[in-house]
Amino acid sequence: MGEASQREKLEAEIVRLQGLYEQAMRERARTPYLTLLLLGAPVAWLIWGPLGFATAVLGVVSLIATYYYLVEVRRREYTGEIELVRRDLKTLELLGRG
Repeated sequence: MGEASQREKLEAEIVRLQGLYEQAMRERARTPYLTLLLLGAPVAWLIWGPLGFATAVLGVVSLIATYYYLVEVRRREYTGEIELVRRDLKTLELLGRG
């Protein structure tokens, strides 16, 4: 009975991690839409001049790069966690048969 409940917990963890992975993939697909923030750069030019424009562009590019990096790190982390849980599940199956 202990093995069955442990197996259920591991399978539930795989489902949870796969859901988080899918969410990270959706967030990754939305990353290009952050470039729309560049539409504020001409407004920054009008208000603060070239320095404001350059700051706005650099800020948006930094935001996009950071967002993409964080989403990729999470996606890879979930992939690794899923593999670890699958390995634990396989180990549990091998121990149960022995």
